[in-house]
Amino acid sequence: MRKEPLKLKLFDLLSKMDVYERNRFLKYVRSPFFNEVKELVELLKFYLPFFKKNKPILLSKEEVWAKLSFTEIYNDVKFRRLNSDLSKLAEQFLAYLAYESYPTRNANNLLKIANEREIDKLYHTAYKSAKNTQEKWVYRNADFHYEQYRLETEFHSMLERGNRTAQNLLPAVEQLDKFYLSEKLRFLCSLLTYKNVVNAEDEMLLVNEILQHLQIQKYDDEPAIAVYHQALLSLMHPEAVEHYHQLKVLLAKFSAYFPAEEARNLYIVAQNYCIKKVNAGNSYFLNELLDLYKALINTQLIFKGNIQEDNVLSPWTYKNIITVSLRVGELDWALKFIEDFKDYIPEMYRDNAYTYNLAKYHFYLKDYDEVISLLINVDYQGVFYILDAKSLLLKTYYETDENAALTSLMDSFKVLLNRKKMVAPNYRKMYKNLIRYIKKIRNIRDGGKKNIEEVEKQLTAESQVADITWLKEKIEELK
Repeated sequence: MRKEPLKLKLFDLLSKMDVYERNRFLKYVRSPFFNEVKELVELLKFYLPFFKKNKPILLSKEEVWAKLSFTEIYNDVKFRRLNSDLSKLAEQFLAYLAYESYPTRNANNLLKIANEREIDKLYHTAYKSAKNTQEKWVYRNADFHYEQYRLETEFHSMLERGNRTAQNLLPAVEQLDKFYLSEKLRFLCSLLTYKNVVNAEDEMLLVNEILQHLQIQKYDDEPAIAVYHQALLSLMHPEAVEHYHQLKVLLAKFSAYFPAEEARNLYIVAQNYCIKKVNAGNSYFLNELLDLYKALINTQLIFKGNIQEDNVLSPWTYKNIITVSLRVGELDWALKFIEDFKDYIPEMYRDNAYTYNLAKYHFYLKDYDEVISLLINVDYQGVFYILDAKSLLLKTYYETDENAALTSLMDSFKVLLNRKKMVAPNYRKMYKNLIRYIKKIRNIRDGGKKNIEEVEKQLTAESQVADITWLKEKIEELK
């Protein structure tokens, strides 16, 4: 009988740490300042090797207990309590990592303590340290302005406590305004992105007032305000392409002033703008989309990673970049990207991602035999790679007049779409429509009586069809 893996909240926390962080967590648990229960150290030491090897723990609670040096017989209440206590320590450790990652916040916290406790000698060194840390801080996002506001506020409190003039109140208010504007614009962008509405003023206060203020008062040298302002305008007025182009310029100028995740999200706003334009029939924005991807590559923002896993490339981002570069005709660049960046994909996805995208490259070369030999024996794991691989094979069989193979694949593909619960309804409809229209145009190509103009009219009216550009090309060939 197959054993089910042991499932604990603690395991979710450990799985989100990298090797370096798990080693630090062990030191954290060993420290008597944070933990005085030696059994927790032993329990953690037992769990950690499983996460290093990325293996599930196929043991019962009793079996885990038996492998530890506990002298008493298995006690379920105690086992649960130990794991619960270890989970709490893991939560505290992750909170500490977040605290540690903001040196400006730490410096301001020490300054606040020195102020509150009136430790004047500490205050002066803490103030100098906080000011230096703030000046050296590379980012100029909303967090920067908030910590600058805190610094000015603490300086004001110190002056006030010494009965001196509060001459720095205006700098504190100025930084608070910049923080507010940065965050407000960021949230407005999120609102428009996720809710896909234009009347953001119906959802949040002071939108019109902020936009009017930004027309009068320029913040061209404030990265957070300048970039989010243009991002918001591009979302609110997609017909005015100048906002997109200005956003692209500002991203090139200021992306280094944002944490990587925030910078990537800003690029996603620009990418989504291009995708909507392409979907509306404006193929010029395919080139713009590739330009944005190249900018992400050049700045290394294309990668996601942490201390021990630098330069991790999502297999879906890898695929999207290759698809766009092939569509705009940059085949040599696409092949170089396929080869140069395959090793950055996580190992569990690497072979399939590389094989599929290499097959897609050969499809654009019309080297259909190579496409089939690459795809036919590959076992794809990710659902989107499965769907795209099947559709690529469908197109290849159509191009090579392999009618028997095409019919068989269409039938098996429909079965797969119906069985795979993970396929969202909209994707199921898109790929079923692809199958349906391939069948229609194949029948016309092979002498069927159906009118090609009628099929073209039906396809144009469809809102959800996978590979619609290729289908339209095949219709044009038949016409």
